[in-house]
Amino acid sequence: MTRTLRIVTGIVLFVFVAMHLLNMSVGLVSLEALDQARPYFMLPWRNPVGFIVLAGSMLIHAALGLVAIYWRNTLQMTRYDLIQTVSALLVIPLLASHVLGVTLAANMMSFEPTYQRTLTLFWVQSPADGLRQVLVVGVVWIHACIGLFTWMRLNTWWPKVALVAYPLAVIIPVSALLGFVEAGNQVIEMSANATAYSTPVSSEVAAEQAAIFELYNTVKWSVISTYLIIVAAVLIARKIRLRAANTGMLTLSYLTGDTIRTEGGVSLLEAAELHDLPHASMCKGRGRCGTCRVRIMSSSDELPRPSQIEQQTLERFESPDNVRLACQLAPTAGKIELERLLPPDAGLDALVPPSKKRVPDLGSAIEPAT
Repeated sequence: MTRTLRIVTGIVLFVFVAMHLLNMSVGLVSLEALDQARPYFMLPWRNPVGFIVLAGSMLIHAALGLVAIYWRNTLQMTRYDLIQTVSALLVIPLLASHVLGVTLAANMMSFEPTYQRTLTLFWVQSPADGLRQVLVVGVVWIHACIGLFTWMRLNTWWPKVALVAYPLAVIIPVSALLGFVEAGNQVIEMSANATAYSTPVSSEVAAEQAAIFELYNTVKWSVISTYLIIVAAVLIARKIRLRAANTGMLTLSYLTGDTIRTEGGVSLLEAAELHDLPHASMCKGRGRCGTCRVRIMSSSDELPRPSQIEQQTLERFESPDNVRLACQLAPTAGKIELERLLPPDAGLDALVPPSKKRVPDLGSAIEPAT
């Protein structure tokens, strides 16, 4: 259930971000075209159902990410996992300003936050906000692509889809950035022309705008502070969980002759990666692909029982009781002798269960005796 929720909510958020970037790409045509295209790209989300799906996906996906951090046995990570984790943690602090700004503009200042008005803010009134917007788009896109591609590459149709997916992963954000710059140049020119004919703002309007801006800052920093407190609480709870586990030292001896000695509580896959021992794991430790399967030859201590995710994957590959997933098995201490069942460079054929692999028909290759 957790795995499905992570995938579904991630896809929803990816589609939203992709549509937002495609809309921004229209800025290459003109600023006017950018605003004209906006209702069509935002149509799925500008209704009660779409808004609930989008907001729910964002909250659920963020919550699942924090749960994953809580269950991590070590904060030492591979570069791949580090980029994915850091980008996820940065999304809410970077995105809070934009979401709150659009919401307050629409509900309190009684005007539609069009691209012309938004880009004027980013390029003329507050360039720092514009730079932050570019940064948040980059962070969100990198995080989304890593997650989506990790899931898609576990399917047999991935090699065909990859021919289109990889170019689009570059073309979409680059074209959006070019559209952002082109439309920004237009609003700068328009603002320069309008300045000569602008009229002073009345003291009442200025006071109202100042009050709204103060409210905006208060809400923004409240959201960011609450988020940081939640992240800190998750890290503290994780530390308490690990201390309660009473972990000792763990020794892993492989049939290849490699030996790893590390603190208990880390998964077998984490231990291998932290000690630069190549290990197959196409799903990057999510328990989905089964390519990290190991055969336990012996263990000095009783091993934890498989979780539901691990059990389902093992059953799919018709694995015996002494076979476990290295990404899911996290012994607390002891000595384990084990064998990696797949080479580190295992390909898509390793995702097919033994009973579903096609056995070549050799009958036609045997000529009848004469």
